[in-house]
Amino acid sequence: MGYDYLVMLVFVALQIIVEVSFLMETRMGRHLDIDRRVANVLAGMGCSIDILVFDFALQCAL
Repeated sequence: MGYDYLVMLVFVALQIIVEVSFLMETRMGRHLDIDRRVANVLAGMGCSIDILVFDFALQCAL
């Protein structure tokens, strides 16, 4: 595994931190569409983690 996988991990961690902070701000602001925002954040994190798992599997297979 090269440095590129580490860079991907760092960016996914940064994405999770930023998205959680936005959710906390939305929760404190009493926005009405919090359920939709939570669903979007979870979908985004799920897709990012899926890409990491797929890349890891490709690196192990090669």
